[in-house]
Amino acid sequence: MINKTIGAWQSNFHGYEAIIIIRSVDSKYFAETYFFNSNSAPKKEELIKNGNRYFIKDNEHNEYFLINKAGLLEIYSNGLLCTAMNISPGVEIKELPPLTIANTIGYDYRYVSGMYSKSSAKILEGTNNEFLIVHYEDINTTFKVDKSTNKILSFVTGFIPADATKLFSYYHSLN
Repeated sequence: MINKTIGAWQSNFHGYEAIIIIRSVDSKYFAETYFFNSNSAPKKEELIKNGNRYFIKDNEHNEYFLINKAGLLEIYSNGLLCTAMNISPGVEIKELPPLTIANTIGYDYRYVSGMYSKSSAKILEGTNNEFLIVHYEDINTTFKVDKSTNKILSFVTGFIPADATKLFSYYHSLN
């Protein structure tokens, strides 16, 4: 039996704090996930490798891991969920890039909140069938999100009370 560790990563994503190890055993691939901030039992999942992507076998949500060019592990679940630091032995640990709010347009809002915010989302007035208006207190930002895709459409620094949809329209008409 040939057992090879592909890599080890640490996720600090809020609610998914874990160590993820990807291994190949003979010609099969597996992900082992060890949660360290919950009572969840470790899990082992078989993977199907396709290039630098490792798809979780028999997963109805098409979840997968991607080792990016910087060696970080991107975790996808209906879009990019989080990025984990490479903590493999012998590898220089690279910190995640700092959050730049202006670069969040098009990202899944759960990625931004899980990676950079530890506060709960406050759903604001102005949320409707089309848009979700959420505020994260610790990063002091309010996002307008497309409800059908969970993608961030725009943002405003600060807390926007009352009818946020009108304020977003006004704010972005200035830019």
